[in-house]
Amino acid sequence: MKNEGNLIEPTGSGLSCPEAHFFIDPWCPVKKAVITHAHADHARPGCVSYLATPECACLLKARLGPDITVQELSYGEGLNLDGVRLSLHPAGHILGPAQVRLERNGEVWVVTGDFKRHPDPTCKPFEPLRCHNLVTESTFGLPVFTWPDPLQVVADINSWRRKNKDQGMTSVGVSQKLVTRALARSRKEARLRGVEGLMLKRLSSPYGIGRRRGDWWKWKVDPLSVDAVLTYAQRGHGKRSGLYTDYTFSVWDGDRLVPFAKAYSGLTDAEVREVDRFIRGHTLERFGPVRSVKPELVFEIAFEDIRRSARHRSGVAVRFPRISRWRTDKTIAEADRLETIAGLIFGGTQSKKADVG
Repeated sequence: MKNEGNLIEPTGSGLSCPEAHFFIDPWCPVKKAVITHAHADHARPGCVSYLATPECACLLKARLGPDITVQELSYGEGLNLDGVRLSLHPAGHILGPAQVRLERNGEVWVVTGDFKRHPDPTCKPFEPLRCHNLVTESTFGLPVFTWPDPLQVVADINSWRRKNKDQGMTSVGVSQKLVTRALARSRKEARLRGVEGLMLKRLSSPYGIGRRRGDWWKWKVDPLSVDAVLTYAQRGHGKRSGLYTDYTFSVWDGDRLVPFAKAYSGLTDAEVREVDRFIRGHTLERFGPVRSVKPELVFEIAFEDIRRSARHRSGVAVRFPRISRWRTDKTIAEADRLETIAGLIFGGTQSKKADVG
């Protein structure tokens, strides 16, 4: 068999078949897109034309708009594109899913997309295909992921529904409470999974790219926070160029204060002016535009995440730090210590400060 190069090549736009000039589930708009199924992470808007199964084509028009150009190709039907024979085959995933089979001079490539081997009444069962090269989805393919038998899950749901009926309860109302509790628990555990929270969307809202408001809501976990001492400052920018508004905060490491984070926002205009007066009256040293300040003021600093960092003197780096409040009730001796803050790092002991919002 003559080697004519790979039929499938990974590119910045997704999987490409350069010989036949199309992409499979591209990540961005392209001229021709072959779509394995209609989930938003596989079918994105903006392509000049799409190719999919008839069932998938209906979903694409519902999701991406009725005016998109979609060529329908039934399971097993062949289509010749510049010497490459393309056919679609059942993947068993959702309504209208397809594996993409490509053949050129006897060499066969298969791109599975998302697939499922368990029976599903909404779609045709997964069809095993013989090939020389297989490109497959394996997000949950590792042995660490184990799932109960779907039939047992359905049986458990039906048993729960009948029990509610026998007790005079409406399953819809009960399930809403269960879903609410499950979402709250999942949000609470988000930080342990290394994520910021949950993304909730209105059921009737379309999928789209970029940042969406109104129909989409990011339910983030409460920020982490620590009490830190103001130790350095420099002038701000723009309207605040005449005030010291860029602050460096430090925490205790033994008997010395080490810089921990910089923050620029969170104070009211009145507080900014008051802190500015303190800085001007309590400057210890000057380093160009930066002033070292007498360690006296304590602030609560909130942030989204914390990681170890060899680039920072404290050994840690925080994400999106900002001033939560001015702790006028605390002395610098009550500021947090570096070993306490290290306990907030993902995988370490969670400090009680992790619950401060």
